[in-house]
Amino acid sequence: MLLIRLTVILVTSLVFIASASAYEKTSFRCGNGLVEIGMDIKQIKKSCGRKWLPDEIRTKVQNYKTPRDIAFFIKDLPPTANTYQYWLYRNYGKFDIWLTLRNGVIQYIGEGERAGQ
Repeated sequence: MLLIRLTVILVTSLVFIASASAYEKTSFRCGNGLVEIGMDIKQIKKSCGRKWLPDEIRTKVQNYKTPRDIAFFIKDLPPTANTYQYWLYRNYGKFDIWLTLRNGVIQYIGEGERAGQ
């Protein structure tokens, strides 16, 4: 009985892991180059060539405050805002590629079905 339970848990876990990672990517092909997590905008332009510009860009600025007691002792404070950009590439076929950039550096690459398909 214990062996059956462990088998069911293992199979369920593997199915969950496979479905969760099916839409997350570490790279994608853009033009003749490869775009990977950790690249900045300049590297994306160089890698993709003329096709670097995404079909859609959304921008969000997230402000945060540094506590005064810490700011008093630290001379070189980090920036007080993060700029997030969400880039959409509409590939041929039925899948779209999303890039999430924080302060100009790729943090996440995702793939999803095109809406309306």
